[in-house]
Parts: sequence; structure tokens; C-alpha cells
Amino acid sequence: MFIWEEFVRRLEARQAECRKALDLLESGKIRSGERVRGGPWIDTTQRDIERHQRDIAMYERLIEQVRAERLRIDAASGMAEAKEDQPQN
Repeated sequence: MFIWEEFVRRLEARQAECRKALDLLESGKIRSGERVRGGPWIDTTQRDIERHQRDIAMYERLIEQVRAERLRIDAASGMAEAKEDQPQN
């Protein structure tokens, strides 16, 4: 099922993007922040680190769930095919 592989591939790509951003933030190579209505710059690096950590974990769970569901469907499909191949009495 091509759709499953494509979906997992996209999830893995998004997860990789989050990991790259997280690495940059954690290493101090980049910082993030915001300025609200011309006020002072507020460092949001830690908040973004935590968000990327949550996102990475979410993608990992989704990837595992999709793979498990695909295996379940493939197994059920295999059982259906095996029943069809059995001789009828």
C-alpha cells in the first residue's frame, strides 16, 4: 500500500525537521524570540525547545501507530487471502 509508505515518509520528514531545529536551539546556535507591539525582545528559546520535543514525540507515536495499523491490515488481508486459497469441503 503506497499510501501508507508515503504517509510515514512525510511524518518522518517532519520529525527530521523538528530534530534539526531542536538541535540548533539546544546547541545555542540559534535562539528564538518575539517582540510584542514594539516592546522588548522576549527570548522564547526554551518554549520552542519544549514544543519541538513534544512534536518529535508526537511524530514518533504517529509513525508507530501507522506502522502497527498497516501490519494489522496486512495480517488481516493475508488471513483473508489464505482462507480463499483453502479448498472448500
